[in-house]
Amino acid sequence: MLQVGNCHKKKIVGSLLLEADYFSKRMTLSVSGYAIDSREVKPGELFFALRGSKLDGHIFLRQVAAGGAKGAVVEKGYRGEDFGLTLIRVEDPLFYLQELAKNHLAKMGAKVIGITGSVGKTTTKEFAWQLLHQKYRVGKTPLNKNTKISLPLSILSFTGKEEVVILEMGMTEKGDLARLVTIAPLDIALITHISLAHVEFFSKGLMGIAEGKMEIFSHPKTELALIPFEIGFEDILSRYPLKKKRFSTKDKRADFYLRKKGRGFVIYEGELVSPLLFFPFKESHLLEDAMAAISIARSVGMSYPEIAESLPYLKTPPDRFEKFEKEGILFINDTYNASPASMRAAITNLPKNRGKIILVLGEMKELGSFSDQSHQEIGKLASSIADRVYTLGGGDYRVGKSFQNHEELAASLKNEIKKGDVVLIKGSRSMQMEKVLRCFY
Repeated sequence: MLQVGNCHKKKIVGSLLLEADYFSKRMTLSVSGYAIDSREVKPGELFFALRGSKLDGHIFLRQVAAGGAKGAVVEKGYRGEDFGLTLIRVEDPLFYLQELAKNHLAKMGAKVIGITGSVGKTTTKEFAWQLLHQKYRVGKTPLNKNTKISLPLSILSFTGKEEVVILEMGMTEKGDLARLVTIAPLDIALITHISLAHVEFFSKGLMGIAEGKMEIFSHPKTELALIPFEIGFEDILSRYPLKKKRFSTKDKRADFYLRKKGRGFVIYEGELVSPLLFFPFKESHLLEDAMAAISIARSVGMSYPEIAESLPYLKTPPDRFEKFEKEGILFINDTYNASPASMRAAITNLPKNRGKIILVLGEMKELGSFSDQSHQEIGKLASSIADRVYTLGGGDYRVGKSFQNHEELAASLKNEIKKGDVVLIKGSRSMQMEKVLRCFY
């Protein structure tokens, strides 16, 4: 078990001091924060002029200076004006951002926990933070800031006084997680789920996704892997000879097994049995995310009585199975994103014993050659459960009414729903399904 307790003795004095060793001449610049978006720069901050596929951060230096930035990290070959900024010239501003974050995290001395997965990683991260911050000083990546750009920026926002930090780590292609754990070496690494998400970027399909996700276990510092009991891919897991513990809401052979008992639940951890636990939800996918978070809490030294105190107050992040009632109609806002696994979880966990069940389903993106099959499987499930199905976009669910814009769909939906109905709204992030929901605010 990884214990936390004395990490706070290592404090960073002047934690926002920038030390640049990319020159023949060493320099130090005191800054108040860091930014990569010129529109969000605050006085005293350091701006990183990153070059993207569409925009080049160097062209915004005038705006950055007007916003009060103290300096900017630019490519060594930049020959434009400085606009009064202190320019730090490096080979690659993104690499420099990542190295700054890496050094900052190393100086903190905190226990570092990384979370990845095809679905559920943000909810698991939020649940873990809600449990741990009752006992420890805990930092976390905000929302879904989990990429090679946003993760380092999040790390640099930590004060240095944190005892534990929880990092969400995302992946769109193979090698992403291997790079992220180089920037932020983990003590504990957790995978929530492996399923068809971003699969169009993986020629090996689900196997390729599993290989990419398990790169989170690749750093030699990592002592413990936390994984669902049912994860599979044992041949890939065997490549990583670190300690592994498994959690489950279904199989009692898991190291952490959640079982229903009366009005609550208990967790079996070997011979240890938790006190009766109560959750503010009963949906299976949320219980799975909570079990993942509890396995983290136990692995850093929290007792079950301590965990039990916080469980009734767990809250999901925005736009993840959020419920609100309007004129007797229960709306479920699950608009943040969608994949076949998360669609299936949302549809099968809808409240029963009310009025009609109405599904508003947007297209599931980035499924590549699996798109038609995945949409049709979800369509078949939807037709077996729902009274009405409305779809938006190019996904061929082969069920219900199909629309090409949010307004027409919302207008038709308004004519259909009545008091007592349950309306689930869900789709991939790019489908902006929240626009349908806004018509009912």
